[in-house]
Amino acid sequence: RIRAGQPVMVMIGAANRDPDAFDGADVLDISRSPNHHVSFGRGMRTCLGAPVARLTGQVAIGTLAAGFPGLRQAGTPTRRTTVGSRGFTSFPITL
Repeated sequence: RIRAGQPVMVMIGAANRDPDAFDGADVLDISRSPNHHVSFGRGMRTCLGAPVARLTGQVAIGTLAAGFPGLRQAGTPTRRTTVGSRGFTSFPITL
């Protein structure tokens, strides 16, 4: 029950990790297909920076993979636990 005047915070923090929408929802899988994520919104509410963010990610990950062909996950990643930010605090790798 929410009382009058009580603050409420609405978030979509789990939108791209929904087990009903994604197999292995908690696994980082950059080759997941289909990948109907909602990271940059849709329609008139699409993030204006989305193309730049996508290109930056492609260049950064492509450069890293080309420079270190033996790059592999070396342990269990640790996720952030903050309310307003998602992602990893650590992602162990081996070269």
